[in-house]
Amino acid sequence: MGSLNNGEDLLPMQFVRSSISTTYHFSPTDKKPWGWGALCTVNDQTGELSVTSDWGSWSYQWSPNPKHLGSPTLTEFLSNRSSAHYVADKLTSSDDKLRRHFSPEATVKYLCKLAGERYRDNDITKGQCREIVNELREMNRTDDERDFVDAFYRIELHDKVCSEPWECFCHEPTTGYLVLLHSIIPALIESCRRTAAERNAAMAVASDHRAGNTATNEDTP
Repeated sequence: MGSLNNGEDLLPMQFVRSSISTTYHFSPTDKKPWGWGALCTVNDQTGELSVTSDWGSWSYQWSPNPKHLGSPTLTEFLSNRSSAHYVADKLTSSDDKLRRHFSPEATVKYLCKLAGERYRDNDITKGQCREIVNELREMNRTDDERDFVDAFYRIELHDKVCSEPWECFCHEPTTGYLVLLHSIIPALIESCRRTAAERNAAMAVASDHRAGNTATNEDTP
């Protein structure tokens, strides 16, 4: 094994085999507000699904073994999904930030609500509540979570609202995840259903053809 010092590969690779996959091309029906679309590549031999789009790229690998997969191929496995959530969650399982992001606007709204509750519980005065709310609203555009916490701690009466700001964070789904969940994966599932149906029909025809040839050979003297 090589090392970084002399520029050699740390882990030399050798070719093992190649495999054939199917790539499905999708584009938005209304292209004005969107991008070019998405490419979904399904490899039945390796169990890989990869998605490349204007809204992000994701991938996941299932076991191609039918006993583990529960279907003869990954294409049929995908075609049998009744919901896009399972596939979308698998594709984004490597990082929660692929699914959701911190929302300063929603968090500020929630903290303002807590401040109002503290006022109604007589934990703070009306003037203190107004002061806290005004300072919170200045944090509406603080997208970074750490910066948001630092700004929150600078509010004089922050501990009257929330002792652990991290626990008060609100999140929203990322645009990429929403497109993946509601647009790309449903289109892929429907395409896989068509592909699976076409393959099964072709296999049935081939089976009938073989059966006919066998019967013909048996009748031949």
